[in-house]
Amino acid sequence: MDYDVIILGAGPAGYVAAIRCAQYGKKVAVIDPWHNGKVAALGGVCLNAGCIPSKALLDSTQRYAELKTLSEHGIMIDKATIDLDSMMQRKDQIVDKLVNGIALLFKRHGIEWLQGHGKLVGPHDVEIQPVDKNAPARTLQAESIILATGSRPAELPGIPYDGTHILHATHALSLRQIPKRLAIIGAGAVGLELGSVWNRLGTEVHVFEGLSNFLPFLDPRLSRQIHSHLTNETFQLTLGVKIEGANIDQDMVKLDVRAADGKLITHTAELLLVAAGRRPNTENLIAEDVGLAIAENGEITVDHQCRTNLENVYAIGDIVRGPKLAHKGSAEGRMVAALIAGQYDQIDYDCIPAVIYTHPEMAWVGLNEPQIKQQQIPYQIGQASFATNGRALAGGATTGMVKFFVEKNSSRILGAQIVGPEASLLIQEIVSLMEFSGTAEDLAAMIHAHPALSEVLHEAAEDCMGMAIHKA
Repeated sequence: MDYDVIILGAGPAGYVAAIRCAQYGKKVAVIDPWHNGKVAALGGVCLNAGCIPSKALLDSTQRYAELKTLSEHGIMIDKATIDLDSMMQRKDQIVDKLVNGIALLFKRHGIEWLQGHGKLVGPHDVEIQPVDKNAPARTLQAESIILATGSRPAELPGIPYDGTHILHATHALSLRQIPKRLAIIGAGAVGLELGSVWNRLGTEVHVFEGLSNFLPFLDPRLSRQIHSHLTNETFQLTLGVKIEGANIDQDMVKLDVRAADGKLITHTAELLLVAAGRRPNTENLIAEDVGLAIAENGEITVDHQCRTNLENVYAIGDIVRGPKLAHKGSAEGRMVAALIAGQYDQIDYDCIPAVIYTHPEMAWVGLNEPQIKQQQIPYQIGQASFATNGRALAGGATTGMVKFFVEKNSSRILGAQIVGPEASLLIQEIVSLMEFSGTAEDLAAMIHAHPALSEVLHEAAEDCMGMAIHKA
């Protein structure tokens, strides 16, 4: 065998699996075709064209948006201007720093990085086609193979991406001019986050969503709060629509939308961002005669420990079942590396948090109320608002609340949802408790610093038992 482990894909799932396998003493090769322009880069979509660049722009634009409220703090600024080129340069520098960091880690752990397209051609065999089309393909062998090729933006029928007028997320992260009007299909994480970025810079944004309920996985009260906070004269949201088509006319996008009442509306914008989900990158990944089981949606079929139907072949990240989240893929990478090394590991998929990085942020983990009812679990609810929290008031960020769903009698935490400041950080305290079968009673017994946003968690935990202090 050429290697102990060959990994196809160097995104959050693949590169984490590679490093962990190397830490277990395995000889590892990673095959990945990603290029930033003409430069090969590790980290996949998340690092190069997703999670990280979007958060850099969200941070920059939120700082600009907060200038409007500085007068409340006694800080007067006459005029602030936007240098979009500098903003994009900062974003690119952050990405480059992290990409170079992964390359350095690969070098330190002796991981071989092969730049090209990998294809599974046997239970132990991978064919690599180098990025250089003139270079010949070759076949490598390994005891174990991990498939981690990630996903790509879904394309809607009749609305192909052109990168100029009709965009996916990668395009929308690299605009060189601030558009006057931006239409977005999809009110999920990508649509809301990138809509927020450009709206803060002055773009009129209109988001169209096929579902009739806004963020249906959230508690209705929380979704109403975030809807009210996000929407304004320049950020509009239309639900329950059907997209009929789009065409380019005189350098503008004409988007035909069938409204919930049946009326056909033509919306005009400079740019159209399609944020309608993602599709697994499994085309041309597996030779037909290998016999790897793949579902109709293109996801590779795996068991609870990411084993495929082929012995010693694993699949992780966005190409398998479950939420398409970077941290879920990384966790699967660690788990599979442990299994290959003869260790035992498993993941509790009910304890994987999710976040949407709008302002305020949204975060949730575990079951929501409809799921709990469907499973017929006796439960009770505890909730608390940021509006009465001293730290939230001092920071001028009081929109939102925390809501717990706990098992009746035992108070075991079944799920939690947060809309509010630093929700992405606060959710982790709840994840930690859930991972170790913690209860609302356990959380209520912990002493939280004062004043701190985390006191809202404490208050919501006490409310599960009808003992909240600051609830009228």
